[in-house]
Amino acid sequence: MLVPTLVDICGLNATLREILENTAALTAGLCGTRREAGACDAGPSIGITALGATGTAVTSLVSALGARGQESTVFHSNGYGGAAFARFAERGALRAIVDLTPHELTRIHLAGSHVPMPNRFSAGAELPRIVLPGGLNFIGLGEESLLPERYLDRPRYAHSSFFTHVKLLEAEMLVVAEALVDSLNATTGPATLIVPMGGFSHQDRVGGLIEDPALRQVFLDRAVESLRRDIVVTALDAHISAPETTRAILDALDDLGPL
Repeated sequence: MLVPTLVDICGLNATLREILENTAALTAGLCGTRREAGACDAGPSIGITALGATGTAVTSLVSALGARGQESTVFHSNGYGGAAFARFAERGALRAIVDLTPHELTRIHLAGSHVPMPNRFSAGAELPRIVLPGGLNFIGLGEESLLPERYLDRPRYAHSSFFTHVKLLEAEMLVVAEALVDSLNATTGPATLIVPMGGFSHQDRVGGLIEDPALRQVFLDRAVESLRRDIVVTALDAHISAPETTRAILDALDDLGPL
């Protein structure tokens, strides 16, 4: 039996507990036994987007939020998890959003597999929102041996035997930066953009396989130029996975008011 969890397994939260309890009840039913299922409080939590390329940052944030007694629900930003994220945001399951990994913009606007999710970046527009450019520096494609020829002269690496991450061109970064800016400008709730200038993913760092400080600057310049004046932009001299970035996210959440 294969049961989709809908959200990433990155610590327990109300949603994941409910899914696991329902799965246990289903399994018990299939075995012919009875189980008294208790009520599960699926109250709003803080929604966080993630990928393996930003996993260290997400794990650190989830741990820090948990230490403060704040529950989080993690969604895999791989072209499919974003659709679930949007549904949760629209249906009142989230009290705030940390879109740490808006990588799906590259799939929607450039290349990469994804399901239709027209509201991925508009759902929950009224919610307090912290956004980082996690995973915006690469396109997520399939096996390296199957890459289209137009990508073969670019810096890239095999994320796994099935997936290859290909570095964006500056023109492509402008496309996704503008799309992210447009979505932030359309929000009605308080919003903050945090830009970790030490790198947007685990291989965008000193010595990393797709390191590109100039690409990060392209993103920052467009954001500063085009965002609404009331949206705070914080540029950090740190990598997205650094403790300083986690602290900046927590501080930004506090500045947005009680959650």
